[in-house]
Amino acid sequence: MKIFLHYNREDWIIDRMAMEFQSRWPDVISKSVESCDLIWSLSPKILRHPTIPIITMVHHVDPTKYDSSFYKAMDLGTSHYITFCNKTKEVMESLPEFTKSINVLPYWVNTDLWKESNKDECRVSLSLSKEKYIIGSFQRDTEGNDLISPKLSKGPDRFCDYVEKVQAQRGDVHVLLGGWRRQYVISRLKRAGIPFTYIERPPIATVNTMYNACDLYVVGSRYEGGPQSILECAITKTPIVSTDVGIAKDILSPKCIIDIEKDMYTPNDSDLEYAYSKALELSLEKDLGHVSLFKSLVK
Repeated sequence: MKIFLHYNREDWIIDRMAMEFQSRWPDVISKSVESCDLIWSLSPKILRHPTIPIITMVHHVDPTKYDSSFYKAMDLGTSHYITFCNKTKEVMESLPEFTKSINVLPYWVNTDLWKESNKDECRVSLSLSKEKYIIGSFQRDTEGNDLISPKLSKGPDRFCDYVEKVQAQRGDVHVLLGGWRRQYVISRLKRAGIPFTYIERPPIATVNTMYNACDLYVVGSRYEGGPQSILECAITKTPIVSTDVGIAKDILSPKCIIDIEKDMYTPNDSDLEYAYSKALELSLEKDLGHVSLFKSLVK
Protein backbone atom coordinates (compact mmCIF):
# COMPACT_ATOMS: atom_id res chain seq x y z
CA MET A 1 0.00 0.00 0.00
CA LYS A 2 1.20 3.49 -0.91
CA ILE A 3 -0.17 6.81 0.42
CA PHE A 4 0.10 10.19 -1.27
CA LEU A 5 0.00 13.06 1.22
CA HIS A 6 -1.88 16.14 -0.01
CA TYR A 7 -1.24 19.33 1.97
CA ASN A 8 -0.54 23.03 1.53
CA ARG A 9 3.04 24.11 2.03
CA GLU A 10 2.31 26.87 4.54
CA ASP A 11 5.13 26.38 7.04
CA TRP A 12 2.63 25.48 9.76
CA ILE A 13 1.47 22.47 11.76
CA ILE A 14 0.16 20.52 8.74
CA ASP A 15 3.57 20.62 7.08
CA ARG A 16 5.20 19.29 10.23
CA MET A 17 2.64 16.51 10.51
CA ALA A 18 3.29 15.48 6.93
CA MET A 19 7.05 15.44 7.42
CA GLU A 20 6.79 13.49 10.67
CA PHE A 21 4.45 10.91 9.15
CA GLN A 22 6.78 10.44 6.18
CA SER A 23 9.79 10.01 8.46
CA ARG A 24 7.95 7.52 10.68
CA TRP A 25 6.48 5.40 7.88
CA PRO A 26 8.63 6.01 4.77
CA ASP A 27 7.78 2.64 3.23
CA VAL A 28 4.14 3.56 2.67
CA ILE A 29 4.71 7.00 1.14
CA SER A 30 4.19 7.63 -2.56
CA LYS A 31 5.72 10.67 -4.23
CA SER A 32 3.03 10.82 -6.91
CA VAL A 33 -0.71 10.34 -7.23
CA GLU A 34 -0.19 8.00 -10.18
CA SER A 35 1.59 5.40 -8.06
CA CYS A 36 -0.48 5.61 -4.86
CA ASP A 37 -3.31 3.46 -3.51
CA LEU A 38 -4.97 6.27 -1.59
CA ILE A 39 -4.72 10.04 -1.11
CA TRP A 40 -4.61 11.46 2.41
CA SER A 41 -5.64 15.11 2.46
CA LEU A 42 -4.27 16.53 5.70
CA SER A 43 -6.82 19.36 5.76
CA PRO A 44 -10.30 19.81 4.26
CA LYS A 45 -10.06 20.27 0.49
CA ILE A 46 -12.35 19.72 -2.49
CA LEU A 47 -10.56 16.90 -4.31
CA ARG A 48 -11.66 14.36 -6.88
CA HIS A 49 -10.19 11.15 -8.29
CA PRO A 50 -12.09 8.59 -10.38
CA THR A 51 -10.45 5.48 -8.88
CA ILE A 52 -8.25 6.34 -5.89
CA PRO A 53 -9.95 6.78 -2.49
CA ILE A 54 -9.44 10.12 -0.77
CA ILE A 55 -9.14 10.25 3.01
CA THR A 56 -9.89 13.72 4.37
CA MET A 57 -8.67 14.93 7.73
CA VAL A 58 -10.96 17.37 9.57
CA HIS A 59 -9.33 19.04 12.55
CA HIS A 60 -12.35 20.94 13.81
CA VAL A 61 -15.58 22.52 12.57
CA ASP A 62 -16.13 26.19 13.37
CA PRO A 63 -19.91 26.81 13.28
CA THR A 64 -19.38 30.56 12.94
CA LYS A 65 -17.66 30.02 9.58
CA TYR A 66 -19.49 26.93 8.36
CA ASP A 67 -19.83 26.80 4.57
CA SER A 68 -22.38 24.15 3.71
CA SER A 69 -21.66 24.22 -0.03
CA PHE A 70 -17.93 23.71 0.56
CA TYR A 71 -18.45 20.70 2.80
CA LYS A 72 -21.01 19.16 0.43
CA ALA A 73 -18.53 19.43 -2.44
CA MET A 74 -15.73 18.03 -0.27
CA ASP A 75 -17.89 15.13 0.82
CA LEU A 76 -18.55 14.12 -2.79
CA GLY A 77 -14.87 13.41 -3.34
CA THR A 78 -14.14 11.98 0.10
CA SER A 79 -14.18 8.24 0.74
CA HIS A 80 -13.51 8.38 4.48
CA TYR A 81 -12.83 10.96 7.21
CA ILE A 82 -10.27 11.12 9.97
CA THR A 83 -10.43 13.45 12.92
CA PHE A 84 -8.40 13.63 16.10
CA CYS A 85 -10.97 13.88 18.86
CA ASN A 86 -14.46 12.63 19.62
CA LYS A 87 -15.73 16.19 20.03
CA THR A 88 -15.10 16.91 16.35
CA LYS A 89 -16.54 13.55 15.31
CA GLU A 90 -19.76 14.28 17.20
CA VAL A 91 -20.09 17.64 15.47
CA MET A 92 -19.47 16.10 12.05
CA GLU A 93 -22.02 13.35 12.66
CA SER A 94 -24.63 15.98 13.52
CA LEU A 95 -24.22 17.74 10.16
CA PRO A 96 -25.92 16.44 6.98
CA GLU A 97 -22.98 17.44 4.75
CA PHE A 98 -20.78 14.67 6.20
CA THR A 99 -22.09 11.38 4.80
CA LYS A 100 -18.97 9.17 4.92
CA SER A 101 -17.65 7.15 7.83
CA ILE A 102 -15.45 8.90 10.40
CA ASN A 103 -12.56 7.45 12.39
CA VAL A 104 -10.94 9.10 15.41
CA LEU A 105 -7.16 8.75 15.46
CA PRO A 106 -5.05 10.72 17.93
CA TYR A 107 -2.49 13.38 17.30
CA TRP A 108 1.02 12.19 18.00
CA VAL A 109 3.83 14.04 19.78
CA ASN A 110 7.43 13.99 18.56
CA THR A 111 9.56 13.52 21.67
CA ASP A 112 12.70 14.30 19.66
CA LEU A 113 11.42 17.88 19.34
CA TRP A 114 9.55 18.44 22.58
CA LYS A 115 11.23 17.85 25.94
CA GLU A 116 11.65 19.33 29.40
CA SER A 117 14.49 21.81 29.96
CA ASN A 118 15.77 23.96 32.83
CA LYS A 119 13.45 26.96 33.26
CA ASP A 120 16.11 29.45 34.39
CA GLU A 121 18.43 28.54 31.52
CA CYS A 122 15.57 28.87 29.03
CA ARG A 123 14.72 32.33 30.34
CA VAL A 124 18.32 33.47 30.10
CA SER A 125 18.50 32.29 26.48
CA LEU A 126 15.31 34.26 25.68
CA SER A 127 16.36 37.35 27.68
CA LEU A 128 13.40 36.93 30.02
CA SER A 129 13.38 37.90 33.67
CA LYS A 130 13.61 35.09 36.21
CA GLU A 131 11.46 37.19 38.54
CA LYS A 132 8.42 37.57 36.29
CA TYR A 133 5.41 35.25 36.05
CA ILE A 134 5.58 34.19 32.39
CA ILE A 135 2.32 33.29 30.62
CA GLY A 136 2.66 31.78 27.15
CA SER A 137 0.57 31.70 23.99
CA PHE A 138 2.05 30.48 20.69
CA GLN A 139 -0.87 30.34 18.26
CA ARG A 140 -2.21 32.91 15.80
CA ASP A 141 -5.11 34.98 17.06
CA THR A 142 -6.05 37.47 14.35
CA GLU A 143 -8.05 36.96 11.16
CA GLY A 144 -5.92 37.17 8.03
CA ASN A 145 -8.36 39.31 6.07
CA ASP A 146 -7.82 42.45 8.11
CA LEU A 147 -5.15 41.63 10.76
CA ILE A 148 -7.34 43.37 13.34
CA SER A 149 -10.36 41.18 14.05
CA PRO A 150 -9.81 38.43 16.62
CA LYS A 151 -9.90 34.83 15.39
CA LEU A 152 -12.62 33.92 17.86
CA SER A 153 -12.30 30.16 17.41
CA LYS A 154 -8.87 30.49 19.06
CA GLY A 155 -10.29 32.57 21.92
CA PRO A 156 -7.73 35.41 22.01
CA ASP A 157 -10.27 37.58 23.84
CA ARG A 158 -10.59 34.90 26.52
CA PHE A 159 -6.82 34.59 26.73
CA CYS A 160 -6.43 38.33 27.29
CA ASP A 161 -9.23 38.41 29.85
CA TYR A 162 -7.53 35.59 31.77
CA VAL A 163 -4.12 37.25 31.63
CA GLU A 164 -5.61 40.47 32.96
CA LYS A 165 -7.17 38.55 35.87
CA VAL A 166 -3.82 36.95 36.72
CA GLN A 167 -2.09 40.33 36.47
CA ALA A 168 -4.66 41.90 38.80
CA GLN A 169 -4.02 39.09 41.28
CA ARG A 170 -0.23 38.94 41.04
CA GLY A 171 1.06 42.14 39.47
CA ASP A 172 4.16 40.52 37.94
CA VAL A 173 2.89 39.01 34.68
CA HIS A 174 4.94 39.02 31.49
CA VAL A 175 3.40 37.44 28.38
CA LEU A 176 5.46 35.37 25.95
CA LEU A 177 3.97 35.27 22.46
CA GLY A 178 4.96 33.11 19.51
CA GLY A 179 3.54 32.32 16.08
CA TRP A 180 2.17 34.86 13.67
CA ARG A 181 -0.86 37.18 13.30
CA ARG A 182 -0.71 38.17 16.98
CA GLN A 183 -1.97 41.71 16.40
CA TYR A 184 -5.15 41.35 18.44
CA VAL A 185 -3.44 40.06 21.58
CA ILE A 186 -0.61 42.58 21.28
CA SER A 187 -3.10 45.46 21.08
CA ARG A 188 -4.96 44.17 24.14
CA LEU A 189 -1.76 43.75 26.15
CA LYS A 190 -0.63 47.27 25.28
CA ARG A 191 -3.99 48.66 26.28
CA ALA A 192 -3.82 46.83 29.62
CA GLY A 193 -0.22 47.86 30.22
CA ILE A 194 0.97 44.24 30.47
CA PRO A 195 4.55 43.72 29.23
CA PHE A 196 5.22 41.07 26.63
CA THR A 197 7.87 39.51 24.43
CA TYR A 198 6.92 38.49 20.89
CA ILE A 199 8.98 36.03 18.86
CA GLU A 200 7.42 35.75 15.41
CA ARG A 201 7.54 32.31 13.76
CA PRO A 202 10.37 30.92 15.87
CA PRO A 203 12.02 27.61 14.90
CA ILE A 204 10.83 24.51 16.74
CA ALA A 205 13.88 24.38 19.03
CA THR A 206 13.12 27.93 20.16
CA VAL A 207 9.45 27.09 20.72
CA ASN A 208 10.54 24.21 22.95
CA THR A 209 12.64 26.68 24.93
CA MET A 210 9.67 29.05 25.12
CA TYR A 211 7.40 26.39 26.61
CA ASN A 212 10.01 25.59 29.23
CA ALA A 213 10.35 29.28 30.14
CA CYS A 214 6.66 29.56 31.05
CA ASP A 215 5.01 29.48 34.45
CA LEU A 216 1.68 28.98 32.71
CA TYR A 217 0.30 28.38 29.23
CA VAL A 218 -3.31 29.35 28.55
CA VAL A 219 -5.60 27.83 25.90
CA GLY A 220 -8.77 29.89 25.56
CA SER A 221 -10.07 28.30 22.34
CA ARG A 222 -13.74 27.88 21.52
CA TYR A 223 -13.24 25.31 18.72
CA GLU A 224 -10.19 23.12 18.18
CA GLY A 225 -9.21 19.72 16.90
CA GLY A 226 -6.16 19.82 19.13
CA PRO A 227 -4.62 22.14 19.86
CA GLN A 228 -1.12 20.78 19.51
CA SER A 229 -0.03 23.06 22.34
CA ILE A 230 -1.82 20.76 24.78
CA LEU A 231 0.43 17.85 23.82
CA GLU A 232 3.50 20.07 23.66
CA CYS A 233 2.86 21.51 27.11
CA ALA A 234 2.23 18.04 28.47
CA ILE A 235 5.46 16.55 27.17
CA THR A 236 7.57 19.56 28.24
CA LYS A 237 5.83 19.60 31.66
CA THR A 238 4.66 23.15 31.11
CA PRO A 239 1.79 24.15 33.43
CA ILE A 240 -1.34 24.66 31.35
CA VAL A 241 -5.00 25.53 31.79
CA SER A 242 -7.44 25.04 28.94
CA THR A 243 -11.05 25.30 27.96
CA ASP A 244 -12.87 22.00 27.40
CA VAL A 245 -11.88 21.84 23.77
CA GLY A 246 -10.44 19.30 21.34
CA ILE A 247 -8.09 16.82 23.01
CA ALA A 248 -7.98 18.57 26.40
CA LYS A 249 -9.91 15.82 28.22
CA ASP A 250 -7.71 13.15 26.65
CA ILE A 251 -4.49 14.67 28.00
CA LEU A 252 -4.94 17.13 30.83
CA SER A 253 -5.80 16.61 34.47
CA PRO A 254 -9.50 17.43 34.94
CA LYS A 255 -8.54 20.27 37.29
CA CYS A 256 -6.67 22.00 34.44
CA ILE A 257 -9.78 22.13 32.23
CA ILE A 258 -11.61 25.23 33.36
CA ASP A 259 -14.42 27.60 32.52
CA ILE A 260 -11.94 30.25 31.54
CA GLU A 261 -14.45 33.09 31.83
CA LYS A 262 -15.23 32.28 35.47
CA ASP A 263 -12.48 30.18 37.02
CA MET A 264 -8.76 30.41 37.73
CA TYR A 265 -6.41 27.55 38.52
CA THR A 266 -2.69 27.03 39.11
CA PRO A 267 -1.51 23.56 38.00
CA ASN A 268 0.58 21.58 40.47
CA ASP A 269 3.24 18.89 40.04
CA SER A 270 0.62 16.14 40.10
CA ASP A 271 -1.22 17.79 37.20
CA LEU A 272 2.02 17.99 35.20
CA GLU A 273 2.85 14.32 35.76
CA TYR A 274 -0.69 13.31 34.79
CA ALA A 275 -0.50 15.15 31.46
CA TYR A 276 3.05 13.95 30.79
CA SER A 277 2.08 10.29 31.19
CA LYS A 278 -0.90 10.74 28.86
CA ALA A 279 1.24 12.47 26.23
CA LEU A 280 3.87 9.73 26.33
CA GLU A 281 1.20 7.26 25.20
CA LEU A 282 0.94 9.26 21.96
CA SER A 283 4.64 9.49 21.08
CA LEU A 284 5.52 9.34 17.39
CA GLU A 285 7.46 6.12 17.94
CA LYS A 286 4.26 4.22 18.74
CA ASP A 287 1.84 2.73 16.25
CA LEU A 288 -1.32 4.75 16.78
CA GLY A 289 -3.32 2.95 14.11
CA HIS A 290 -2.97 5.19 11.07
CA VAL A 291 -1.30 2.71 8.71
CA SER A 292 -3.57 -0.19 9.67
CA LEU A 293 -6.64 1.98 9.04
CA PHE A 294 -5.34 3.05 5.65
CA LYS A 295 -4.62 -0.55 4.69
CA SER A 296 -8.18 -1.50 5.60
CA LEU A 297 -9.50 1.20 3.26
CA VAL A 298 -7.57 0.01 0.22
CA LYS A 299 -9.60 -2.43 -1.86
